[in-house]
Amino acid sequence: MFIPPVVHAILMYGGLLLAAGSVLAFYLRDVRKERAGNLPVAALAKRRRSLMRYAPILGLLIGSGLSLAMWTHCEDLVVVSDGDNGLVAERTCYFGSTMPYGVRSSRMTHGTHPTWVVNHSKRLVKVKTVSYGLGLSFGDTGEAVLPGTAEAFNSIDFIGQDAPPNEIRDDSGIGVASRSWLTW
Repeated sequence: MFIPPVVHAILMYGGLLLAAGSVLAFYLRDVRKERAGNLPVAALAKRRRSLMRYAPILGLLIGSGLSLAMWTHCEDLVVVSDGDNGLVAERTCYFGSTMPYGVRSSRMTHGTHPTWVVNHSKRLVKVKTVSYGLGLSFGDTGEAVLPGTAEAFNSIDFIGQDAPPNEIRDDSGIGVASRSWLTW
């Protein structure tokens, strides 16, 4: 099932928030019990109290399971297709145990979740690596993604025919970085 990246983020981080809220509810329930001491429990509140006893456990299980499912069963996709004014690339996520495209990449040795480039167009697209910092730039002709195929890459940072930016923010602090550019 294809889902927008925003929905993927809401489900994944919403699940984490639900799980964290459930842990907080466990803590608050115990604090409330300590403050109440040995006071008698009203007879009408027993049924509601028994339901609320299991709500944090269910929240923790559902939240953790939802986040884990979004992390392990979602594949990032960039789908390239023919548009009215040329090629169009759209980021999306696929939720499922297997990709809907029967093509598996020979480079599937990534330790992280790969980003799949799915070429539904009639033209060849390329993923080029752009190097930044210290003048260590080697010529990169790019990896071709043939029409009607899909290939996996570590990430896709820039998309389009325009050249990637001349400078980027150095996240690692070592002065050297590389980014992937999907172009046609």
